[in-house]
Amino acid sequence: MTVTADYVLQGVDPAKIAAAPFDVQVVETTNDSGEPFTASQVSQMKSGGSQVLGYFSLGEAESYRDYFSTLPKSVIGPQDPDWPGDYQVAYWTPEWKAVAEKAIDQMVSAGYNGIYFDVVDEFYTSWAKSHDPNAEQDMVDLVVSLKQYAESKDPGFKVWVNGAEELLSHSNYVNAIDGMFKEEVYYTDSGQKQPVSETQYTVENLQKAVAAGKPVVDIEYVSGATKIADVHAQAEHDGLGSYIGHLDLNGIDYDGVLAGQTVHPIDGSTGGTTGGTTGSTTGGTTGDTGGTTGGTTGTAGSTTGDAGGTTGGNTGSTTGGTTGGTAGGTSGGTTGDTTGGTTGGTTGGTTGDTSGTTGGTTGGTDGWHTGNHNHWHYASNDSTTSAPDTSHQTHDWHQSFSNFWHHH
Repeated sequence: MTVTADYVLQGVDPAKIAAAPFDVQVVETTNDSGEPFTASQVSQMKSGGSQVLGYFSLGEAESYRDYFSTLPKSVIGPQDPDWPGDYQVAYWTPEWKAVAEKAIDQMVSAGYNGIYFDVVDEFYTSWAKSHDPNAEQDMVDLVVSLKQYAESKDPGFKVWVNGAEELLSHSNYVNAIDGMFKEEVYYTDSGQKQPVSETQYTVENLQKAVAAGKPVVDIEYVSGATKIADVHAQAEHDGLGSYIGHLDLNGIDYDGVLAGQTVHPIDGSTGGTTGGTTGSTTGGTTGDTGGTTGGTTGTAGSTTGDAGGTTGGNTGSTTGGTTGGTAGGTSGGTTGDTTGGTTGGTTGGTTGDTSGTTGGTTGGTDGWHTGNHNHWHYASNDSTTSAPDTSHQTHDWHQSFSNFWHHH
């Protein structure tokens, strides 16, 4: 069974995370003003049944993080000339391990289900190799040690990683992780097909995790129905989950959500009901387009409608959120049964449309989401070079606003 997941590094809205139909959700642990999400907000995110993982860059130090000013200079490597604010880090040192352990402490305290380690492939870089002859093994040892530390604080705490699939040749590493993402397995970030040999090599490595029962989710940055369908088909064939995102990872992207996609339990967690999930998908999409209030209320309308009739609830919510309350009420009432259709159409449609208009106006005015964490992010084999080797590497672009362009 493959796992569904999303990846949200800015524009994290607890209500929308709760309503999203994904088994696993990776989120930035601070809002767009740089304030950490509270335990109450994390609890809200988890209320839809998803496992919610907090983001942490394991292979690089980020200058806008609270820990940065406390790091000794001996631990900080060169700054990427293309991405001011990100620094390679001596991840093999006890000082950096302590930073990672503190991040785990904070996430356990806030109630996250686990932690997501990015830039695990830092051991590829020439700087890491020149400063640590055991760069690869030390990254393995760090992840294994952090997993043990996390479980000592919370026995059920999960550790997911991004890329660095070559590390799957280490059995203790495979045993330590609970799942992983891999970006751009089938397409490049510009929407071009990856070379067949590259995809084959990547998938063969990822199969080591799949064979061990560790879920793997492919993250792709493509658009258009044909490419989206191709990603899902190839990923399913290879035993991978798949998520279609936008390069900025701003908010939840619904372009590639599969019809009928629902949250199902992982490791005994409680999944959402079909009605709740269907409603949240429709309401969430409308909310993302129109605004927070529209999405939240639309979700409630869809869920209520589904209780009385799936078609009535969905149609009421969708039409209501898009074309207005009257259309939502009529369509919901006509297609669904009296209770489910009408309630779904009226609540989701009328209220959702009102709030959606406000949200739409704001969105039209502001354009892209503008918070304090808007940065582009790219990770390659060697972050100190402007033209990295493209063989068997991990690429990932993200955007997050920190008043400067930023590289992970």
